[in-house]
Amino acid sequence: MSHYALEFSLPADYFEKAMASGLGQSKGTLMVNNSDKQLKWSFDVDNAGDAIDDGIFKFLHASGMPYIHHGGGGIEGLLDPGQTQSVGVMFCPVKSGKYSCKVPVVIDDNLSEPYNYLEITGELKTPKIWFDPLSIVLTPVPLSTQVSAELRIFAADYEKMNNLDVELPEVECEDGSKMSPISVTFVDGSVIKPCAGEEEGEQVDPCVITCKVTFSSPAPVAFTDQLTFIDQLGKSWSLPITATADNCLLTNFPFIAQHRTDYQIVCEQGRTLRGRTSESKERLMSTGEAVILPCASPSIISRPSTSATSSQFEVSSSSYEGSSQSQTDTNQTYSARDGAQNKMPVDSQQSNKDRANIQSRSLGSALFPDEDSEEGIFHTEVLLALQRWFSAQGWPGGYYPIGVPHSLRTGISKVNRSPNSSSSLETANLQKEIKTIYDMVGYLAGKPLPGVPLNSPLPSDPTDRVRQIHWQHSTLLTFIRHQGGCVSSVKPEYLMELKDYTHWHHLQKQIEANKKGIDYIPEAKTEDEEARDDGIFEAISKKAWTDVLLQLLKTLILSRVTPRQLQKVQSPEKHLKMPVINPDPACSNVYSVGERVILAWLNHNYEHYRPKIWQNSNKGGVPPSRWVVNYDYDLLDGLVLASVVGAYVPFLVKTHLQDMYTHPSTAEQCLHNALKVVNALHSIRLDYDIQAIDITDPNPISLILFCIHLYQKLPQYLPKNSIEFVGSLHAVVQRQVVLNNPSSKPLMYECILAGKDARDFKVPVGTEVIVSPKGQLNLTVEYKSRFLRPAEGLLILVGKRRGGSVGSTLVFNLSTRINNITPKHIHKCESPCYELHKISIPVTNPFEEGGHFRIVVVEDRGNKLSTDRQMPSRPKTKKPNKVRSRTNHGQRMVDTPPSEEEEEPIKTMTITVNHDTSNETVMCAFYSPEETIFIDNCATSTAEIHFLPFHTGKRQCSVIFINENIGEFLYSVQATSELPLPMPLPSQVGKYTTRITSAAAASEGRGQFGGDDRVIYWKCEATETLKESLKVPVINAAREKALAIAAQQHMSDLEIERRVVTGTLHSANVMADVLKTLSGNELTTEAKTSGTGKFTVTLDSEFYSAPAILELPKVVDKAKAPKTGSRPGLKTLTNSTDNSGEEVVELPLTFQPHGAGHYPCVISLTSQDDVRVYRLECTVNPEGSSAVIEFESPVHKSVTQDVPIVNQSNHDWPLVATIEGEGFHGPPLFLSKSYQTNHYPLMFRPKVERNVQGQLLLRNTENGTEHVFEIYGEAKPPLSLDHIQMRGRVKEISTAIVEVPNLTNKKLVYLVQSDIPFVTGNPEVTVLPGKTVDYQMFANPTQRGIYKGVIAFIAGSKSILNVDSDGEEVADYEDNNTELGEYHGYTVWYSLDINIQPAPAERLLTLTCTCQTKTVLEVGVNNPTQRQLTLDVLINGEGLSGDRNMILHPGEKGTYDLIFSPAIIGRSQGSVTFYNETIGEFWYNLELIAEPPQAVHLRHMQCELGRWTKQDIVINNPSVETLELIPTVSNTNNFTLERDNEKPITLKPYTNIKIPLHFMPSILGQGDQSAKIIFHCEQLGELVYMVSGTGLRPQPQPPVSVFTSAGSNTTLIIPFRNPLDCAVVVDVELMDKDKQMEKVYMSGNTMEESPFCLLLKHRKNIRVGPKSTLDIPISFAPEDMKMYEALCVVKVTSQQGQGDQDIENIKWHYPIHGVPEAHPVVDNQPAIIECQARARVEERLEITLSGVAPNANGPQRPMITRAVTPQDQPPQLPRGLEIGDANMIAEQFTYEITYGNEKTRANLEHSVAISLIRQYRNKVTGLVSLVFNVVYAPFTSMNYDVQLMVRSATGGVWKFPLRFVATEPIPDDTIKIDAIGLGIESSIGFRISSQSIHPVSYNAYFAADSDEEFTVSPQNGELLPAGTQGSMIRISFTPYQYGKLYQAKLIVQTSQMQWAYTIKGVLPDYNPPRGLSSRPMAGPHPDPRKRSDKKNYIRENLKLTTTAVSSPIKGTKVVNKTYSTNM
Repeated sequence: MSHYALEFSLPADYFEKAMASGLGQSKGTLMVNNSDKQLKWSFDVDNAGDAIDDGIFKFLHASGMPYIHHGGGGIEGLLDPGQTQSVGVMFCPVKSGKYSCKVPVVIDDNLSEPYNYLEITGELKTPKIWFDPLSIVLTPVPLSTQVSAELRIFAADYEKMNNLDVELPEVECEDGSKMSPISVTFVDGSVIKPCAGEEEGEQVDPCVITCKVTFSSPAPVAFTDQLTFIDQLGKSWSLPITATADNCLLTNFPFIAQHRTDYQIVCEQGRTLRGRTSESKERLMSTGEAVILPCASPSIISRPSTSATSSQFEVSSSSYEGSSQSQTDTNQTYSARDGAQNKMPVDSQQSNKDRANIQSRSLGSALFPDEDSEEGIFHTEVLLALQRWFSAQGWPGGYYPIGVPHSLRTGISKVNRSPNSSSSLETANLQKEIKTIYDMVGYLAGKPLPGVPLNSPLPSDPTDRVRQIHWQHSTLLTFIRHQGGCVSSVKPEYLMELKDYTHWHHLQKQIEANKKGIDYIPEAKTEDEEARDDGIFEAISKKAWTDVLLQLLKTLILSRVTPRQLQKVQSPEKHLKMPVINPDPACSNVYSVGERVILAWLNHNYEHYRPKIWQNSNKGGVPPSRWVVNYDYDLLDGLVLASVVGAYVPFLVKTHLQDMYTHPSTAEQCLHNALKVVNALHSIRLDYDIQAIDITDPNPISLILFCIHLYQKLPQYLPKNSIEFVGSLHAVVQRQVVLNNPSSKPLMYECILAGKDARDFKVPVGTEVIVSPKGQLNLTVEYKSRFLRPAEGLLILVGKRRGGSVGSTLVFNLSTRINNITPKHIHKCESPCYELHKISIPVTNPFEEGGHFRIVVVEDRGNKLSTDRQMPSRPKTKKPNKVRSRTNHGQRMVDTPPSEEEEEPIKTMTITVNHDTSNETVMCAFYSPEETIFIDNCATSTAEIHFLPFHTGKRQCSVIFINENIGEFLYSVQATSELPLPMPLPSQVGKYTTRITSAAAASEGRGQFGGDDRVIYWKCEATETLKESLKVPVINAAREKALAIAAQQHMSDLEIERRVVTGTLHSANVMADVLKTLSGNELTTEAKTSGTGKFTVTLDSEFYSAPAILELPKVVDKAKAPKTGSRPGLKTLTNSTDNSGEEVVELPLTFQPHGAGHYPCVISLTSQDDVRVYRLECTVNPEGSSAVIEFESPVHKSVTQDVPIVNQSNHDWPLVATIEGEGFHGPPLFLSKSYQTNHYPLMFRPKVERNVQGQLLLRNTENGTEHVFEIYGEAKPPLSLDHIQMRGRVKEISTAIVEVPNLTNKKLVYLVQSDIPFVTGNPEVTVLPGKTVDYQMFANPTQRGIYKGVIAFIAGSKSILNVDSDGEEVADYEDNNTELGEYHGYTVWYSLDINIQPAPAERLLTLTCTCQTKTVLEVGVNNPTQRQLTLDVLINGEGLSGDRNMILHPGEKGTYDLIFSPAIIGRSQGSVTFYNETIGEFWYNLELIAEPPQAVHLRHMQCELGRWTKQDIVINNPSVETLELIPTVSNTNNFTLERDNEKPITLKPYTNIKIPLHFMPSILGQGDQSAKIIFHCEQLGELVYMVSGTGLRPQPQPPVSVFTSAGSNTTLIIPFRNPLDCAVVVDVELMDKDKQMEKVYMSGNTMEESPFCLLLKHRKNIRVGPKSTLDIPISFAPEDMKMYEALCVVKVTSQQGQGDQDIENIKWHYPIHGVPEAHPVVDNQPAIIECQARARVEERLEITLSGVAPNANGPQRPMITRAVTPQDQPPQLPRGLEIGDANMIAEQFTYEITYGNEKTRANLEHSVAISLIRQYRNKVTGLVSLVFNVVYAPFTSMNYDVQLMVRSATGGVWKFPLRFVATEPIPDDTIKIDAIGLGIESSIGFRISSQSIHPVSYNAYFAADSDEEFTVSPQNGELLPAGTQGSMIRISFTPYQYGKLYQAKLIVQTSQMQWAYTIKGVLPDYNPPRGLSSRPMAGPHPDPRKRSDKKNYIRENLKLTTTAVSSPIKGTKVVNKTYSTNM
């Protein structure tokens, strides 16, 4: 054929020119026969297509006439060889369009295989229009905002001018109304110029019409519709258009990104808000809603914001340009934040030119912008924000990182069956669950996506797969649209993977081609085109998935934020209501209702809380008001976000937020603020993937997601409840929070303690807790108080995701209250009245932090000077101290708990803070001179408190130490104000006055007579009566002095200085003021001192007497006193220089001694406001004492011994100590308290090693008494001064400094010695007395190791010299021989610990060896010296061994054999070290390589067929590791291992294991019966064992026994298993012992006498498969009590056609023993043998054996006739039985006791003995009876059932039940324990030994009915053997109430013995308390007839909260019951 393809093309006006004629364009082809034979050709037009059938294409003859064909006829003809034939084709279209067909060319009617094809195509052109772009996808815009796109319309093939019109679509709004938001404007008109035909041979260019498509909608719409363009011919063309208008930032963000400079968010009134101005709040609140409007673009802006702002914040040039450049850099490495790291890099080969083609223009805003552009950067930031949000919060199972769009495109099915899928995500997610987009939608929506199955796999067929995916994505988009989402620009195929999208595209093309009736042939593309298309698809897919995720956020998340919900949001302040939001969704064209709610929430919190947060800010003060109208620029400084966080989490203000810049002017300050906000959120675990740069370089989508997260989470941080901790100061108080989990999944919480005092709270369980499903958790919170003030804290429980569940954040307020103040220490002291006592209190800081503490004194002060004050009666019991502090802590102080050491009730105390004492009006007895004290952490300091009492008695104060940051603690001071010190009296020389007669007079030298001037000393004879008068001064000088001190304490320094200058420091006015302060009333000094003072005289000695009352006149001012004379009754002393002119009153005294002795006397004069004490003394001769004391101590170490001094006198002894002897020390003065044994501390500290003898003399300075003690001291060698540690290396010198002291008074020269050979240094060192010298020590080791030794410094005799103060040697003029020996050998020494590391190795050697074998390495060693060397060899390494030494001759080169025998495989390190003292150490480093072991051949095994044998495989573990072996056997048919297949074989270190290997042959001979056994081990690799076996012919099997009762039957099953690997034929034979069975079988008869019967239906030719089992049943029915024997023979032959000659004639013999036995009757009661434990009983047991002779109950035999035995003849006995005179039977019987279990055997075996004593047969019945003697001697109580089994010699068996019962034994003893008292434990012990010669274990316990007050110890142990003292057992008794009888039973149990003891507890006699009548009160008394109201006991009982002591249930909470009454 000349042409195989014909193409036709007709112009558009074809119908006008040629339609009437019916002619068309024609072309033809020429066919030639080039063969040598005639051919028949034809066109198979029936299979050519519709174009032929419709007449579009017609075939023409050569003449031009068309061919006519009908039905099956075709166009055909004949061609001779060389002949040609032309065929024409005419194109006759009926309408415009393209047509084609493919006509088969057939030769010789071969229709099945056409010769070739003739392809015909034709086109009738028609006027047409096409568009650029092919579709319009407009950018989503805010409401009422225009967006336009340019459209070019191309027209062609128009012959005449035409006009074009357009039809606009109508869009239905949400309210049902319709509108047309699209307008089309033709820029240059809509006329189509003629554009058909050709000009100059070229096609005429099409006509181009430019138009502008504009979209603007006042209501939210999103649609895809058609713009229809119609020409005047009536033809129309449609252009798809997609447009979206929405007032939601999540939808119109692309418009914001494109118009960042020319559009601005403003108020509704049209002016931009300027938040930086100082506008009032009312003015700001009056503004309207935010809208976006066009504005003038600035000329220059480097990084504009996405929207306008109300803030006047100006960004510097360095603020965001750098960050913008860093984000656009293609080489930027993004931070590794999960979910945000999948930013796609820009392909450098993809140019902007490729992206600008028509395909890209047609996609419009559906295409992701170029990532290099500024708009692309914006979109990328949105994409990353979405990735972060959905990765963290979009999945039901918690965090799941995704990459958009890759993760979402692939995650469409949990089970992906796509054979072509090879994505990296699928590879990474193998073997784990794949989460799909539908899981995410279902989780966010709260319900599954309708219609989409979650767990169904995708079809495996690619076409079905893409259809399924398309349907699922269509369903998803439909769901989003129904929820209000705007996804009109997203097509389902955009959400597919690239390969699925490509397949879907081809599938659509194929469908279109099928509709047109043509074949679809995919277009071939170049690599550049494919790369371009792939890049475009990635941009489409990325944008589509971005839109889908944003619309999911809008519809499922943002839609939940409503104005109504805002009113329900909990406000930080309840009185502060949330703002009211306009619910009209159309009031803003840019923001949705939810976005406006978030803005209002931000504005509300910022405006109300900025003054509170930053009122004390040091970085700008309170920030100005602003109105937040956008989500980027208004938030970049972090202040708005910080105000929101601070409002809901106020404790973050001081720690994080207060330090922010409130007027930031640089980007650095903004970054500082953002970091503060991010760190604050991290501190409360409000996890959100955001960084500070995300705030300072804001993206509105990123920040709106962040604000939504804050809006949802921050209200959860408001406290839900309060937990109050009430307890004592510094006490640990616990409270519990009950967490309930109603869900079915566990909830995890992270515990955070926050707030001002968070450090004081603690959660003991840790930072994470888990609440089980449907359960609850009691979370304990501990609080340890530090302050008296209330502490504040928060417990935050942040829900952490655990699986698919997460709990809400829970916050609890933690408040505290101190109800108890317990002093840290109670300091007690005593002080005489009027004496200032300075109390030094050691104060320990209980806190871990040191600091300055304020001292606050709280004193219990009563008004004791008031005359009308009524003293309350002292209570009978002690009451707790009640300390109420008046310190301003902001709370009401509570009572202090009682103290055990307090004796009196303490009244309310007043705190005196000593800051400015000039203004103080209240004076206390306690005073603190220091205002503060510094105490380091956990350290102790001393605080000084002054105590100045004016009255006797007990006083108390509390000293509070306060530090506002660290804490507070309290010390208590309990002071006893004793009588004043003895006051000096005017001395007067008399008859009885002596110079030295008492204790203090002998040495102090005070007073007129040289003694104590406060004591009057008298001396008289024992028989004399002494009468003297004491001169008592009128003025109490001690009291006046104390008043002056008190006055100065409360004066300021200025006042004291002023009064000293003026001389009024001791004026009467000062004293009056002080007295007024002390008395607490308004009495003047004159009133207090007027009148006569009466003093009560009290003497404390019965030997003295004086008047009871002494009157002293009032004190008169000297200025007012008379100038001459004296007052009546007074005397003025003039003969005393110390008391000149002092007025006195005489007090007469009488003294009557009672024998010789010391008579002190204290005279007390007491008035209302004055107390005086005077002292008299007489003495007696004291007694002396002596003793010997020995000491022992090392040199320079001290030892102290207390020397007892017994003072039985009534006064203290001041002792002066004199000590002789070097090294002895003690205090020079010592006071021995009266009526006590005092201890004098004597210390011995020797300086040299020698014995010392001395003396201790204690002299009593009162009376000259001397106590003499001889003392001896023994000095031991000195101890080490210190431990010195050194490190060094072999053959390297290391040094250390040693301090050498000289503690003597001589210059010493030490000789240095050390026991470590390589330690060197100077041999001598000189040290001056009392000095220390640094000695340098050197270590030069030759061998590694750790060396321990000493270095000693020993003084020699020649070097001991005297030195002067300058250290110069001086001559010793005394005899120095003694001195030379004094310090000779004086030694100081140190212990040494030297760690020597090895030098570098000589070289590295490698050893390789098979595991568990050995190899030898020859190491060459040379001897370079001229003498023989012996080298010590040290080997280190696993598996290494060798000789421990090596001898080398001079100059010899030897080799050392090192053996390497590894235990496990692998690589390790080792070493071999050679050492000699001459050459030192050298070593080699070894690299050890252990290879897997070789195979082991086991012993050949042989076994009979049908049986198995075994041998043990022994595996050793020579390593230190535990080995796990996993075995495999190659031939499990014949070989198996005896092991637990579910567990690996474990082999412990240095042990072996035997693993049995079983062999069961399956053929005779060896055959293929071998196996390879491999043990896999990580350490040893593979252990291989080879084994083989041989099958032998079977031998007779072991006998099988069967038991049954005589007269009954049983069945025995013999399982025969075919051991062969092939089927066999089995013959079974059964014969008895005498071969009788065989005869029966041979004859075919039945032998009725045989008890055995084979129960097989067929006994021959039984087929048994390989390894199958044949059960052979055999019946056994004995009649006599004797044993029967039979033999079962199984003969095996091969099955026909499958046999083997070796299988023939194989037999198995099974011997069978039938044993009849007699069982006892079921309901027969066992024989009971009973006795008491540890007793003995002996009984006879008679049993009768049935079945020995025939009887009515026995088995029946066949009847045999025999003669009747005459009565006078003996019976005819059966054969084998003989009767003698003793009625004994000839049969022999054996017997034994059978036990049920081992416990019964162990407890009963040694307690029972049984013996057969007689056996006989009854002559009448023939029954045999046996008589047994049973001895039962149990040691413990028991009850066991056993059986007595009797067996006859013929095989019969009889069993008889027995029961042995041992009752409780009689108690061995009764033990009584006397109780000491209630709640006090008393105990008693006793010893017990075992009854054997060996110790036995025991258990001691009490019986069940014993009282719990008894305990025994030890409860288990060993009893010592008999003959020893036994083991001690102790019983304790602790009673808790009277009137109860305590009793118990103690049991001591061993394995064979039991002891029992009765324990009784005896209570002490109870003596009820006896009350004592109180002293009568002073009258007048009330009338006794006037009784008080009776006590209402019912009302009092109703007030009780717990039951009282008298209740049976003590301390139980009383439950209030409510009763209702029906009237």
